[in-house]
Formats: sequence, C-alpha cells, structure tokens
Amino acid sequence: MPHDADDKSIYGAVSWKYSEYNEPYGFLAWQHIFQGLGSIREVSPSTQILVLTEACYSGGAIKFMDDKSLSYWRELEAWPVFLIATAGEAQQSISGLMQLFIEKARDVLEARAETDGSLMSVFENAEDAYWKLQQFVYNQNAKIERQSSANIRRMSEINYSFAKASGIQNTHISTFFT
Repeated sequence: MPHDADDKSIYGAVSWKYSEYNEPYGFLAWQHIFQGLGSIREVSPSTQILVLTEACYSGGAIKFMDDKSLSYWRELEAWPVFLIATAGEAQQSISGLMQLFIEKARDVLEARAETDGSLMSVFENAEDAYWKLQQFVYNQNAKIERQSSANIRRMSEINYSFAKASGIQNTHISTFFT
C-alpha cells in the first residue's frame, strides 16, 4: 500500500508488509491483485476499489476480471472494482496517465460538480488528455493495428476493466478522493 491503511487486516495480500505470505514472490502479478481484492471483498464486500497501475505489462495483471470461469466461481461481475493499467500484457508503459487521472479527479472535486464526475468520465477525460500528449505513440499504434492485429506490437495501450453489474463506473469520483 502506498499509504497507511486504517484496517490493515483486510489489505494483507496487496501489501507485503501486512501479508500472511512471508515471501509472495511465487505469485504472478494478477494473482497478487486477485487475491488481494478477494481478501478485501471477503471482509468488506461493499468496499468500492479503484486500482491504478502505471507499469510495463500491467494489462496482464487486470485481465482476470474478464475471465469467464473466475467470474462464474467468484462472481466477479458483482465486485465493485475498477482497474486501470497503462500498458497491455506484453507492452511497455509510458508514464503520465496516473498524473492526468488525479488532475482530472481534482478538477471535478474542486468544481464541486455533481455532473460529469463519475469514475468512468474522469477516466475517459484522463485517457483523452493522455493520448493528446502521446500523439506519436497513438499514431504508431494505429499504423501497427492496420498492419497486424497482434497487440503485442503496439505500445502503451490503456487497459481498463471493471465489474459492470456493480455499477462502479457510475460512482462519483469523490468516493475515492477527497
């Protein structure tokens, strides 16, 4: 965790400091996130969670939300979780989206606006601003996509995944930031 948590018992799997596993190096990144979200959900099922990852290959760590068998057994479609990654599962990441996301959230919070303050709209505004700054990468990705459908060749694609049935995408950004 990047900051101290009020109830450390529910964050064990996502924070090595509070983990029940002494050396969790054997897990893949998606397993860490999945286990961590699952442990939070077991203790506090209504807790809404926003996960922002700005790292190379981070798209692979969030794709479990779309896994049909995991969803069936763990009812992922109901988890109030929204995950954002700044690269595909086999792609490099370019920094900037997280800073833009926080700026867009701050814009909504400082304006005290109730309209257009949903998590999804803040994300979309940040993503639009990101691609304006990364116009070269955007154009290269479009060129590569015309030549090949393999996303492994594209760069720094923004990935997101969320439980649609939970309605988290419509949650006001003030739920996550004050």
